[in-house]
Amino acid sequence: MSAKSALAAAESSASHGLKTQADVLTARQQMATARRDLRKARYQQLTSFIKLKSTLGELSEGDVDELDRLFSASESDESAIAMTSTAQPTP
Repeated sequence: MSAKSALAAAESSASHGLKTQADVLTARQQMATARRDLRKARYQQLTSFIKLKSTLGELSEGDVDELDRLFSASESDESAIAMTSTAQPTP
């Protein structure tokens, strides 16, 4: 079960008296932890890819510009970051 669906289930159960607010807070904490872990993994993947390109001597100014754009993106751009971080390198 994803953290998002667990939170929705806890909120629904709490509104029907089947769970406590402590259960809802625990579900919210788990969702925040999942989001943090996802962002950390994306950051590590991105920095590892850049380090690899740099080591191979293939890091370009365009790569650095793209990195700058990704790191200055707002939360609404998070889906764009997810799409870019899963892109495969071009030969």
